[in-house]
Amino acid sequence: MKYMKSYKVFETYPINVDNTIGLDLQDICLELEDEGFDISFGSHETSGNPYTPTYLYYVRINKNKTLYQYSEQLKEVCERIKDYLGDNFKDLYISTISGEDYNGILIPESTAGFHKIGAVIEINLYFTI
Repeated sequence: MKYMKSYKVFETYPINVDNTIGLDLQDICLELEDEGFDISFGSHETSGNPYTPTYLYYVRINKNKTLYQYSEQLKEVCERIKDYLGDNFKDLYISTISGEDYNGILIPESTAGFHKIGAVIEINLYFTI
């Protein structure tokens, strides 16, 4: 039974995101993890006031520091995250190799709207709690 003591049930739990929200977002992104994507969570302090800090949280989707194409599967997961967060969803940022990055509140249908989006480096979805 010694081997069970070192096992942590939530060792990949996002530290900076509220328990329920973090776990729900991990569940939404589970199919991407199965496809080899790395899902990470983080936050940025945005108020600049140490007495009343406010945070902007994010979900980052990348693939082992390699490039990938924006697909229907990625679009659907981004839509589910946006729907789940509701009014707390603030922004979507898609970083590409070509430098023609996408920044906006709408989830793009495809890369057809971009001139030469090229391969995607990472996708960040920003939200508040």
